[in-house]
Amino acid sequence: MASTEVSIKQLPTISSIESGNFIIVQTENSTNKLDFKDFVVGLENTTFANTVDENTTGVDELSSVLYGTALTATGGSTHGLPITIGGQNYIIMLSATA
Repeated sequence: MASTEVSIKQLPTISSIESGNFIIVQTENSTNKLDFKDFVVGLENTTFANTVDENTTGVDELSSVLYGTALTATGGSTHGLPITIGGQNYIIMLSATA
């Protein structure tokens, strides 16, 4: 009698996966399938979580500088972007016109 067992190693290989394709998941009590569209890797399960957190902090800091408010010589309100060029500090003043 021939064996009907199939090893994962015997299955064909694909080069991409998309919504509607399934991933096999072995839990403690059963084997299940997961649609690729529902496959989510949490940031805590990645090797680059710290990089994302650091860049998010940097973007928040830049946003607060860019959108910070400063007073102009005429008493109006505008926005400034501080920069340093060749050791000299500058503030680029930004304002909107109607």
